Amino acid sequence: MLLGCILVTIWIKQETLLNFLFSGGASAGSSAVVNTLVPERLMFFINHPFYTLALLLRSFSDVFVTFQNSISSPWPFISPSQLISSINFIYFLISLLLLSATLKIQVNNFFRWGISILFFVITIGIFYAISGDPRVYKLGDLHIGGVQGRYHFYMIPLLPLLLSPSIQKLNLINDLNESKLSVFFMKTSYILLFLNTCVGMYAYL
Repeated sequence: MLLGCILVTIWIKQETLLNFLFSGGASAGSSAVVNTLVPERLMFFINHPFYTLALLLRSFSDVFVTFQNSISSPWPFISPSQLISSINFIYFLISLLLLSATLKIQVNNFFRWGISILFFVITIGIFYAISGDPRVYKLGDLHIGGVQGRYHFYMIPLLPLLLSPSIQKLNLINDLNESKLSVFFMKTSYILLFLNTCVGMYAYL
């Protein structure tokens, strides 16, 4: 978790660090812009805590929607298909349920809390970094746009670890054959790959 906090801090301060390291090749005007805009933006968020909190809550509410959209429609600008999008997301939920119900690896509460905190820290870092792009955010806006669901795909392998204790307590699935489960995932993945490829090829014909 400490490493994650350090990386997020480096990401947030990347403009200042790059300006410090390569100040010899940058013009005085560009240096002045970097040195004023980054502190001004940070101090604006610090000096307006209620606005910042409301901004984060609105932006966090979009994370799950954009995450779902990225899974449902990996080709949103090619040829959107509501049927295939629904199939993709339903398959993702079924896979997540089966993996969580049969997962034998167990982690303690400290690990789950650590991963959850790391997720929020990284997400806030992403929000702050994107807020520096004037195309998607200006100081005073009520929402930070441009945050895509694929930015959070690193959480997908960790979801079964976080959800397995709660799902396994429900005893929804008992005595599931692991070899049959592997065959199920393999066949359904091939079918989904074929369907999504057909949609992509149809868009280019």
